[in-house]
Amino acid sequence: MFRVESISKPVTAWGILKLAEEGLLDLDEPVADQLRSGSLPPEVPPFTPHQLLSHTAGLGLGDYGARYPPEGARPTLRE
Repeated sequence: MFRVESISKPVTAWGILKLAEEGLLDLDEPVADQLRSGSLPPEVPPFTPHQLLSHTAGLGLGDYGARYPPEGARPTLRE
């Protein structure tokens, strides 16, 4: 196992834009309103896919790398 980090960004951006092109995702609707399952933590301010793609969503990087080292257990995607 290895951390993907920045390698996944262009692939994710392509997938988001493809969904938007097909009318399955609104780039200007809050992400929380578009989730089919799960929810964002209440302390996270509203943001849109457009803001995420343009790095203007205001979300910090957090301490994921410090909390979950490569050799340690990690939460599932849903968690």
